Amino acid sequence: METTTKSALLEFLRADETGADIFARSKIEPLNTGLSFLDQHKSLKHSQVIEACGLGGSGKTELLIQTAVGAILPKVLHNIPFDGSERGCVLIDLDGKFDTLRFLEVLQARIKERLQIHHREGKRGIDVENEERQQPENVITRESIFDDCHNVSLSRFRLMRCYSSIDLLKCLTIMEKDEKFMQFPSLSEQHLENSNRNNNNNNNN
Repeated sequence: METTTKSALLEFLRADETGADIFARSKIEPLNTGLSFLDQHKSLKHSQVIEACGLGGSGKTELLIQTAVGAILPKVLHNIPFDGSERGCVLIDLDGKFDTLRFLEVLQARIKERLQIHHREGKRGIDVENEERQQPENVITRESIFDDCHNVSLSRFRLMRCYSSIDLLKCLTIMEKDEKFMQFPSLSEQHLENSNRNNNNNNNN
């Protein structure tokens, strides 16, 4: 009994962070939101709590969407820079009003923008639409790159809807306790899965 009480007391007195923990957290790579007025300060980092305040319609949700999209986009895919952070993202919706269509709209617009910039700069690996029919079958088309980036990004995004305080507590508990829930596929794993799927489709055809 005495040992249990002593252990509980030591656990209660244990510091939340050591000096080493604080130093390690300060070295975390900042999230790339794609919003220049935020990214230039390099202030958004995972594992930190950030509160966004403002009146209705001031852009808080849009800021959240842009940040989430920047987090899940790959850094580079098919030798094309997408300027994402390549991280997992769990978004907790507490009132059921999160606009998933707007989220997909922003994600797709960001991907198309990077593809257009890459094409204008004359990089290799993307076909011009009216020249695709003349290209060999093994050339990666713009549409396939778009699909790959879209699928890879969404595989790292999870939306949790919580309609009560109990739901929120359950969600936070799962995120803390369930390691599988917080495991997101790496870029290489996603590529392997896509390659296997494409090979299976080709074999069936």
